[in-house]
Amino acid sequence: MLLSQSKADVPGEWGRALVTLFVAIIISGLLTFILSDYSQRQQQKADERSRYQLQQAADRERTLNWLRVLVGSNGRLQAARAILEAHKSAETYSNQVRDMVEVREDLRTLKEDREAAMPEVADDLGKMQEYIDALGAEYSTNYSIMSWKQRLHEERVKRYLDQDPLPEDPFKDPDDPWCLLQGDRFPKLADFLHHGDLYDQHYRAPYQDAKRLLRERLNKFGSQPDQAH
Repeated sequence: MLLSQSKADVPGEWGRALVTLFVAIIISGLLTFILSDYSQRQQQKADERSRYQLQQAADRERTLNWLRVLVGSNGRLQAARAILEAHKSAETYSNQVRDMVEVREDLRTLKEDREAAMPEVADDLGKMQEYIDALGAEYSTNYSIMSWKQRLHEERVKRYLDQDPLPEDPFKDPDDPWCLLQGDRFPKLADFLHHGDLYDQHYRAPYQDAKRLLRERLNKFGSQPDQAH
């Protein structure tokens, strides 16, 4: 109304007002688009960062579990040696061989898990598995004669203890099955019990290497695992 009552150029003024409004709408829309796009990009980066952190945490936990399995398996094998050295009997040997079979299966499963991502660790685990396989094969080959000597030994001990009065000295049997286990039929067992060259080269060295590689991988996630033997 004011424009119509004045001598101003009404159509020109309306045109400039519309242009100004149109530019303001465009700028507002452009700013809205820029802010929305920036917000989406920031959210995508946050989601990617969250997924990466979750993946890293999962990888760290898996690596830590692999290291635990490896160290735990070695601990069981060392316990088998200690028990054998303490009890020194064919029966104890049979019991510990069964435990070694379980250790072998743990190593086999761990080897399958590491073949793709860490082939060098899988190779070390394969060597350890082969060493335990050799111990088991030696046991299987000589089981029958060892079992028979064990039965004879137990019968002789029984007869010895049936004497009246009871003998004061312990029974010494030249055919004690433990003597058989120390002989030429069981070279791999003797090597295992005395930390021989086969044990050092085909089990201990691969174990130490696999443990080192897993620790290095774990340390990449910022974790410092406890020292394990």
